[in-house]
Amino acid sequence: DAAQLARARGLHAWTSFLVADADSLPFHDEQFDAALTYGVVHHLPDPARACAEIHRVLQVGGCFFACENNRSALRPLFDWLMEKFPLWNEKAGAEPLISERMVREWHAGLPVSIRLWWTVYLPPHVFNALGFRVAYWLMKGTNALCGIVPGFRKAAGLIFWEIRKSARNESDEKPAPQAGP
Repeated sequence: DAAQLARARGLHAWTSFLVADADSLPFHDEQFDAALTYGVVHHLPDPARACAEIHRVLQVGGCFFACENNRSALRPLFDWLMEKFPLWNEKAGAEPLISERMVREWHAGLPVSIRLWWTVYLPPHVFNALGFRVAYWLMKGTNALCGIVPGFRKAAGLIFWEIRKSARNESDEKPAPQAGP
């Protein structure tokens, strides 16, 4: 398990692990300056409630950073490849694919500023077949190229968000970082 792995790697003094309900985190308000989920939200039964709960425990100025499967026009290709050549086996929740609209709806009414960006335009099968160096440069190149093609920027396989908690509701959109791995 994770605790054993942390001990084996000498990280146990800097880590702690807890199993909790994402809809009801066992922490007081404004206890953390950051929260990170990576491929978690699409497994939750009520993503909006979990996002609100994450923001409850964030301090003002805190950041909720997430990466999820993007709902895009290219998704059927990935699904077909995963059916024919599975790389992993998982069961997603009620929302297996996340869209910009969903992220904005889940955070509507919360005092936050939202920054979204998209990355990875080729299926993982391609990257796995090429080795790290080639895959790294291919992803960098396809992100740079596809990220500037009008109407195609949001067709990537992953959607990232950085949501900052503010004392008041900020609606100004910040520019996305440079696309890259």
